[in-house]
Amino acid sequence: MAAPGLPASSDPPGAPPAGELESALAKHARRFEPWALYRLVQRLFPGRPIHLRGRSSAAPQPSAVDSIGFGPAGVTITLNLGLRSATSALPSYFRELEADPLLGPPLFTLIEHIDAALLRDRLEALDPGSSGWLAPAGRYLGERLRQISRLATPSGLHWLFSRAFPEFQVSVRRGMFTERLAAMAAELGRAALGSAMLGGTVRSPTWGFDVVLLKTSNDTWTENDWPVEVMRRLENTVWRGLDPTEALLRVWLVDPDGRAALRLGDGRVGVEPLVVASRPEVRLIFEGRAPRSRGD
Repeated sequence: MAAPGLPASSDPPGAPPAGELESALAKHARRFEPWALYRLVQRLFPGRPIHLRGRSSAAPQPSAVDSIGFGPAGVTITLNLGLRSATSALPSYFRELEADPLLGPPLFTLIEHIDAALLRDRLEALDPGSSGWLAPAGRYLGERLRQISRLATPSGLHWLFSRAFPEFQVSVRRGMFTERLAAMAAELGRAALGSAMLGGTVRSPTWGFDVVLLKTSNDTWTENDWPVEVMRRLENTVWRGLDPTEALLRVWLVDPDGRAALRLGDGRVGVEPLVVASRPEVRLIFEGRAPRSRGD
């Protein structure tokens, strides 16, 4: 079922129908932090306006989010925050004025209008990295922070790989690499110091990093085997974190069990294993410079 005011084809391929998302959000709205629900609605329903309003209450409420509603005019998020909440900064006599039949309606409209802007600013301040108003260059700032943190170091790589591969024991050490540098080919009868070499290339030593992933679990949470899963995470996670360092890396996958004994069900064939466990299996997954990320 399509959401009100939206065509049925607005749902992205493979995503639940908009009606199911609305029902789920309305049911679990109080479990969200206000800023998290605000960002989620922005991403799930990018074409709809979002209205923020505070719920009038004289006592503290158990959750910051009161409810969420969907309608033709947009999405309305009601919060137990703001000028009309129990934690309001307004003096208590404003509640008496709000109850006045003559002054109440216009005063309520004015407070609600002011409150909507204040609530939006408050939620933006709680998530400044995604705010186009508070931090217009938030994406650029995130990229600069990655460069400042110097992830292309042993400690930085250990932090990055440990989070990309929580199933592995990660170790990082400096290693020596050789790179081919191009130059002018040598010519007979003519020599120039430092500008030509036989073959036109030279192998120059340079420092890089050896990253060892020691296997501790047989489960990948996917249908792929470990070498395929490691390459997928390198492309989707690690290269994005290292962009644009282009660090020289060798990524090793180590299986300490080697080749396991042949099993049928829960038992073994014969008295002794048909295949005796060998030395740890070591596989080179990647060698070279970390490729530049292609972005989101």
